[in-house]
Amino acid sequence: SGVHAATIAGYAVTLLLANPGRLFEQGRSRLLLAWIDRVPPPVIDGVPWLVFWAAVAIAARSPSQSRLRFQEAYERFLPDGDPTALTLCCGGILATSYWEFDTLAMLDPWIDRLLALLQQQPQFPNNSANLRIHGALLFALSFRRPEPAALAPCLQHVHSLLQPDTAVSARVDVAAQGLAHYCNTPHYTMAAGVWAPSGPWVRGPD
Repeated sequence: SGVHAATIAGYAVTLLLANPGRLFEQGRSRLLLAWIDRVPPPVIDGVPWLVFWAAVAIAARSPSQSRLRFQEAYERFLPDGDPTALTLCCGGILATSYWEFDTLAMLDPWIDRLLALLQQQPQFPNNSANLRIHGALLFALSFRRPEPAALAPCLQHVHSLLQPDTAVSARVDVAAQGLAHYCNTPHYTMAAGVWAPSGPWVRGPD
């Protein structure tokens, strides 16, 4: 019956949103997306977080499609004005441009939105999310607004989060964004300082 189907869909959404970030950081994006694809579209339409996690799950392999999903999620979160949700969407949009490295001019309005949201001190769900958002911002600033006043605090924040209590996958991805930044500046020799500690992260059991 319709009521039974709705109940099952509700349980599915609850399970999906229990800890999707852990699945993602474990490299299980395909599983996350497969679960989301089993949820009826009308249900997804009413749950912006499902749209967000669908965007996360395809970011590395389909950046342009992921960006559209992040933008959709952003619009859905906008009426409630949740700064954390909006911050994560903006960071996701900037991150897709790192994976795609195509039209970087489109980053400008999203940089502005993200910087404004960070002024509200959003509560990140964990250090990994915090690191990924600031890593994406570092990349965007480096290639669009390389002013020291904006870059320095972002870079300092990124380095402060490259710690063992942050997921290895997040540390490796953001270390790569740090390399892109340093290779884009006169201080490219400092790239070795970013990459050297990340070697054990890549080889580690996690």
